[in-house]
Order: sequence, then structure tokens, then C-alpha cells
Amino acid sequence: MNLFDIGPRPFLVEAAVISGLMAVVTWRHFGFRVAALVTMGLAVLFAAWNVTTYSTPTVPYRLLGASFVIVPSVILLGASRLRWLAARPWALLVAGPLAFVGCYEGLCFGVIGLAPQYFQ
Repeated sequence: MNLFDIGPRPFLVEAAVISGLMAVVTWRHFGFRVAALVTMGLAVLFAAWNVTTYSTPTVPYRLLGASFVIVPSVILLGASRLRWLAARPWALLVAGPLAFVGCYEGLCFGVIGLAPQYFQ
């Protein structure tokens, strides 16, 4: 198994960009509203690009493809507000890709377990 063969091709690059953005936003002490708008805007942009580029035309696959970016971005946004990570914002550069890979694997296994009839 190749470590860089997880998800769509630019998956880890997107994880690094969103993690870097979260680190900068946390380091500069932006408010939650600004951080959420910036992070979710970038996540939705990446999700829309991934869905139009890589997914099949069926709706369940498009929703799953969009959730590969949006769900870990939300988790990372929430984690960036924790006191320990807010004091060390550059730790988000490590936590971000781990959250993306963990959510990718969790979503894949969850979808196969809960709704296999839609993903065959």
C-alpha cells in the first residue's frame, strides 16, 4: 500500500492547504465566525472541484466525495478552538492531514457498512 495513494490525487495537498490555513487563522487569533467562513469556503471549493473532477454521476458518490473534504475540515475547525491547539497552532499542520486520512478511512468503512446498496 502506498501512503500517498489515499483518496483522489490532490487529497493530501488539499489537507495540507486547509491545515496551513487553519494554523494561520488560529495563530492570528481570528474569531470563530471568520475562521469558519474562510475554512468552510475553501473546503466547499475543494469539495466542488473534487466532485466535478473525480466522482461518478450518481448522487451518493458525489455526496461521499464532497464529505471527504468537508467533514475533516469541520473537525479541524472545532479542534483548532481547543486550548492546547490554540496555544500551539502549528500542531494543526500535523493534526490536519491525520484528520483527513482518518475521516477518509472512517467514511469509506462507514458507508460500506451502513449503506452498501448505494455503493457497489
